[in-house]
Amino acid sequence: MKATVSLFLFAALFLFAGCKPTFGPAPGGTAPTGETVPAAEVAPADDADSLATLKEKSVKLDVGGSGHVVLADFRKTETTDEDLALLKGLPKVARVILEGPNFGDAGMAHLADVPSFSVLDAASTAVTDKGLESLSKVAGLRALGLRRTSVTDAGLAHLVGLKNLVDIDLRFTNVSDEGIKSLAKIKSLKAVKLQECPGVSDEGIKVLGSLPNLEKRQHQQEYAFDGSIAGSIVKL
Repeated sequence: MKATVSLFLFAALFLFAGCKPTFGPAPGGTAPTGETVPAAEVAPADDADSLATLKEKSVKLDVGGSGHVVLADFRKTETTDEDLALLKGLPKVARVILEGPNFGDAGMAHLADVPSFSVLDAASTAVTDKGLESLSKVAGLRALGLRRTSVTDAGLAHLVGLKNLVDIDLRFTNVSDEGIKSLAKIKSLKAVKLQECPGVSDEGIKVLGSLPNLEKRQHQQEYAFDGSIAGSIVKL
């Protein structure tokens, strides 16, 4: 009984002594050890000159919740590869849409230096295997649209190291079963579009069945491929 009372008195004294719970220091504050806790990183504002030039050239810019540009659409503009260098001044731009022969391999080299760039639609552009070599340096690349471009199997081999790529569109290109072997090494892929690729056979498509995350693979229009069942072909 005495032990219980003593314990109660000790707990009461501890509470009324003004002891308060301690919490970790806020970002930018000082830890109990005296070390400064790094402040949360804040992206710099979009470069005013880059914004002005892009708007002057009628590039469509979508702004996200942080106030930064997150999408740049260059379609139906008189822009070229050189103008893509302006995106380096937009730290949060993630998606870029291009179209037409004014954009090619030099533009891909510029995009590789854009900090948050991760999604590209480059349909009907002049991008070749050399451009894919530049894009292979973009570790965060998630989606790549290359329909009606001149990319080949050799270009796809450059993409094997992209661990975050989930979607690739290769419709109306000259890739073949040999290129499919490279795609099969990109384990993160969830969707692959290969309609109207004369060099790709049904046998080549089956190779993609080894991809663990594949949800959708398309070859000829009359077929749909269910990635949940390796190698299966379901006629529509």
